[in-house]
This record gives sequence, C-alpha cells and structure tokens, in this order.
Amino acid sequence: MRIVNFMLADAVSYGHDGKVFVHGGGITEVDASEFPHTEPRFGMVITLVREDEAPGSDHEARLAFISPAKDEIALGDPVSLRVPADADTEAPMLINMVATFTGIEFPEAGLYSLQLYFDEEVVSTLPLSIGQGEWLPRRWRSDDS
Repeated sequence: MRIVNFMLADAVSYGHDGKVFVHGGGITEVDASEFPHTEPRFGMVITLVREDEAPGSDHEARLAFISPAKDEIALGDPVSLRVPADADTEAPMLINMVATFTGIEFPEAGLYSLQLYFDEEVVSTLPLSIGQGEWLPRRWRSDDS
C-alpha cells in the first residue's frame, strides 16, 4: 500500500456518495495556554493505493498520538483491511479511511506527532505542535483581540 493522503483536521466525514469531506484540514499546530490541555476532537483522513498486495491479503492499520517523550497517549482501534480476492491486479484500488479522536489530553506543551501504523510498522508521521505559541503566526494566537 502507498499513502496518497494523510491529514489531521477538525472533522472528517463520508458523504452518501462515498466522498470524503474534510473540515478545517491541515492542522499542524494547536494553541493552548493551560496544561493539561484537552482537545475536544480531531479528524483524520487517510487515502491508500493498493499497488503490490495480492488479492485476498489482509492488513491492519492503526493511529496513535505520540508525546514529546515518545509515549503513546491516545490509540486508535486497529482497522482491518482486506484486498478483495477478485481484485483486478492491474488496476489501482483507492482506499479512503476516516477516523475521529475525541477528548485527547495533552499533558504539556511540546512537539507531538500522529503516527500511522500499517501491519505494526510506522509508515507515516505528522508533527503536531501543542501550546508552543512562539511558533504560531500572531493571527492564530488565542490572546489576540
């Protein structure tokens, strides 16, 4: 599998036609002035392309938020992915996955990350700066009026 898209957002959802809707996508920083800080919700969208996987093969994907000390502070439930047994091996197959984390507590300011595991191997990492206001452009700070 190859990752085409991996994005952190305020929210993500599926439409009735299978489209993925991303609301407030591209989050890399969260302004927080008090700790521990609880973020009400994050949405993630991941798009994978099946390339070399054999028809009928099984895989597992999961997400985890990692602290600056490299501890897992929030874990997503593993998601099983199966390449259909009758899959056309010549045609690429897109797989969209969405996930929502609620009530994640960040104990201190620092550089966190969101890691994507595929078959228990880290395949992608998104940095997430929490409460490091000096990194944020002035217009994004909560103390601005």
